[in-house]
Amino acid sequence: MKRISPNFLPLLLAVMLIAARAAADAPPHPSLPPPVIPDCLGVNIHFTDPKPGELEMLAAAGFKWVRMDFQWGGTERKKGEYDFRAYDRLAAALEKHGIRAVFILDYGNDLYDGGLPPTSEEARAAFGRWAVEGVRHFAGKGYLWEMWNEPNGGFWKPKADVKEYAALARATGEALRDAKLLGPNREAFIGPATSTIDFPFLEACFQAGLLEFWDAVSVHPYRQQAPETVDEEYRRLRLLIGKYAPKDKTIPIISGEWGYSDAWQHFTPELQGKYLPREFLTNIANEVALSIWYDWHDDGTNPKESEHHFGIVRNEYHAGRDPVYDAKDAYFAVKMLTARLGGFRFNKTLNLGLGIRPLLFSKGDEVRIAHWVSSPDAIAKLGDGKPNDRYTVSVPASRGPFAVYGEYGDGDGGYTVVELGSSSRLPLGIGTAPVYFCTIGPNPILQTAASWQRLPLEIILDPKRTRIYTDEVSNPLDHPIDIVLNGVSRTLQPHEKCEAEHVLQPSRGQSATVTYTLELANHEVFSQSTRLVPSSPIDLTIFPTSRAALSVRIENPSGEPFVGKLRIVPFQDVSSADATPVEPGGDAAPVELAKGEREKVITLPLKEAPRTHYAVRLSLDEDGREGVAAAKAVQARVLMDEGDGAHPIVYGLYADGDAKVASRQTLVAEAPPNQPPFVDGSPFKISYDFSPGWKFVQLTRSEIPWPRMSGAPERLGLWIYGDAGGCRPRARFKDQTGQVFQPSGPQIDWKGWRYVTFPMRITEKDELAHWGGANDGAIHYPISWDSLFLLDNISRQAAKGEIFCSAPTLIY
Repeated sequence: MKRISPNFLPLLLAVMLIAARAAADAPPHPSLPPPVIPDCLGVNIHFTDPKPGELEMLAAAGFKWVRMDFQWGGTERKKGEYDFRAYDRLAAALEKHGIRAVFILDYGNDLYDGGLPPTSEEARAAFGRWAVEGVRHFAGKGYLWEMWNEPNGGFWKPKADVKEYAALARATGEALRDAKLLGPNREAFIGPATSTIDFPFLEACFQAGLLEFWDAVSVHPYRQQAPETVDEEYRRLRLLIGKYAPKDKTIPIISGEWGYSDAWQHFTPELQGKYLPREFLTNIANEVALSIWYDWHDDGTNPKESEHHFGIVRNEYHAGRDPVYDAKDAYFAVKMLTARLGGFRFNKTLNLGLGIRPLLFSKGDEVRIAHWVSSPDAIAKLGDGKPNDRYTVSVPASRGPFAVYGEYGDGDGGYTVVELGSSSRLPLGIGTAPVYFCTIGPNPILQTAASWQRLPLEIILDPKRTRIYTDEVSNPLDHPIDIVLNGVSRTLQPHEKCEAEHVLQPSRGQSATVTYTLELANHEVFSQSTRLVPSSPIDLTIFPTSRAALSVRIENPSGEPFVGKLRIVPFQDVSSADATPVEPGGDAAPVELAKGEREKVITLPLKEAPRTHYAVRLSLDEDGREGVAAAKAVQARVLMDEGDGAHPIVYGLYADGDAKVASRQTLVAEAPPNQPPFVDGSPFKISYDFSPGWKFVQLTRSEIPWPRMSGAPERLGLWIYGDAGGCRPRARFKDQTGQVFQPSGPQIDWKGWRYVTFPMRITEKDELAHWGGANDGAIHYPISWDSLFLLDNISRQAAKGEIFCSAPTLIY
């Protein structure tokens, strides 16, 4: 199972805000677990014969699933003869502890196609027959059967091929269906277990009709950012599944493999222990059906090899000792999570802002809260920013005692009892790891909050029509209560239910967040948020100006036709003191997109070329749809300057990463032959040749240091001429404390020019990798560049190619 470098997929939600059908009312496959702790939690393993005491320790952590390779080559050593005895032993051991398996149908067999992934008709048919025998052999155990492991990465030899993978997956699905092994009352088939959330690969699978066979979509959302940064990627994936899913199926997401190596640069066992429960809880809040942590125990002891340090226990096995492995912080963290929330079902996420997300869990009349601070910006505002401190925030509560547990139970499973007095709000010390608040005795306020209907994660809107959404709350108590539901006061009798209707206006081409509130006794106010997503969105990207012209990319992901106009609005009210207005250069430009046309670049003339800073507002209108490319966008062309003549600036590339991994790289001032007119600047070409392993190159300047940047830029924009080589572009800047931040752009999976942006601020969507200096995740201005550009070989496979870059621009 392949590990990856940081995963910072672009959060271009508009790309996926398609005309998705509403999800079917049919429930998910019954083999998929409910959102109850710990039924929906698991861990990856690499054995069929557990060592004495190993499964006892794994089960004591609370895991109810393991994920394991079910290898073709090891179970069919003679054509047509199958030997599943090793997996029989594993199944028997798991059953003793109430643990189920996700078995991965994977890898080649030397008997077919030379041991490579099956691509011939004979090999595909043989793989399908083997899969049928394996699934039938373990039928009735509620296992999940997964189609391959990371076929988009290094596990499909000699290189990833989505068409060949889809052909095998479809042939296998058809074989299982023909054997009457698939269906709601039979076995569950899932896929494609992609390395990262690889949207092009996933959509190609869906277009090939694989959702006809799959009961869940499995992905591996690895990243070196905080777990909460996955939210928008999950939303985009839900919408993509909704576009292609059969009408009679509900197909959830599975996080089939995701962990954090404590040997990654700037990671520690303590940080791994904080991220594990946050990963699980973030998945649950995103309605991910099953979360599998990678990995059970460290795979080695080399302190510099990240592959060896994903485990939640150490590598060394201690025979005859209890426990048989040395536990890491992550083991104690998951044990605390499953102990405190065991048997509780996820109820809803409350909205307190500032990156603070209390999650409610309920079991009958009992309600518990898991609570943590996810945003470095929130930490900076709530405390002094030191990473190990706790910060005082308010958690909705009511009169009565609470048992408050830290992430490790204060080291020994203990807790603090807090008794409320006259206040209905309880100040609690919250850190960057979850803290658990367990009510002692009845808690009417939280019981009522738990009875409030959970908002959907998103609501799809037709941009031409209003929609009515019905909100609901009930009184779970034996006496009347007064509530205010979104501004309307009501008295609810015992066990009475009430509804409130909300008119949802078309979002005019762009997504928007709405928040609903519920006020209870003692003025206790709860709120939830949901995302309004247009079915026919419009997304506009302003390109850096060139040659007294302004170009805009219009993205129309739905492919619906329209005719409209694009306008430049004069600059107004920009805080930058040296900002220069950009005046319109004539009439608005007409825009026409035919059905199926999803992208177009429109160039508007300007009366004069802008100076260093400028601001524009663009809008697109047609039949009620409007796209706005920022009400205030201040941009500044930056960085690739020539010095002062006497001291020319010299730029260069140097390689970093694993010193044992060879690479060759060159930097030259050169433009590709087909540079479009809207790409202005002095392009430079980076050629690279990476050997297998961890390697990246950095663009730096020598002798003359980078100047400090003015203000707080929001993003870095850069034209990149891609080679579809799969590397990931990044940048680095540092704050006044010497803390280094590393924003990332999308994986280069395209050919030709594309305008790419990198986040330069901390938000709930973007938590930048950071190290050194204050090391608190908060940006202490002023800032300056460390490296303008990095190219990271995230696949760790051999990679060779060349890209061009032009017009680096700061966006304020």
